[in-house]
Amino acid sequence: MFNKCLSGCGNEKEFEDCWMKMVTDYKLENNDWFKRLYGLKDKWCTSLNNGFFSADVHLKEAKAKIMQ
Repeated sequence: MFNKCLSGCGNEKEFEDCWMKMVTDYKLENNDWFKRLYGLKDKWCTSLNNGFFSADVHLKEAKAKIMQ
């Protein structure tokens, strides 16, 4: 179900419905880690980040750290 939330939802409503079902089904309402993850959803959910892909930036940052 998390995979669907990650990249299988076509829009924000579908994501919200999927997320709430997952949280309810697995009794995650009081899980602080999931609350923080939800707060960052714009960064990892493809249906919310409008196709923005930043792997290149992350790769450049990792390379710079390795070269230090």
